[in-house]
Amino acid sequence: MANQILIVEDSGPETRLMSVMFEEVDPFCSLSMVSSDESALRLLETGVIPDLTLVDLNIPTGGAPQFIERLRQLPGMKNQPVVVLSNVAAPEQIRACYDRGADAYVQKPSTLEDLELLVRRMCSFWLRAKTRTVSGRQ
Repeated sequence: MANQILIVEDSGPETRLMSVMFEEVDPFCSLSMVSSDESALRLLETGVIPDLTLVDLNIPTGGAPQFIERLRQLPGMKNQPVVVLSNVAAPEQIRACYDRGADAYVQKPSTLEDLELLVRRMCSFWLRAKTRTVSGRQ
């Protein structure tokens, strides 16, 4: 069964790069890409449960912390991995994401090689270990 990945990112070029990298690393993955938290929530409310959700810290309307808090309330999303991606490493923003249920906070890579490495590591860690409990949440 294909891994389902949800990417919540408002930057078109970054979304395209992530898409290319995931398809290269896991050609059988099923990607859903949306540009806002509201679009992501609408998709998730249809019953889609991604194996991995990647969310940009500064997505439009509410930002990642508020999105994660709402996402964690949806059926089937309590234990699904959520990784926040950002160009900045602000401690207060990192804490807000973790406090609301993020599983990881990762600084966006600055080179294509580093992006490919990040995607490979995310696939290896989050997608190939789907049977374990994520971050101790039950």
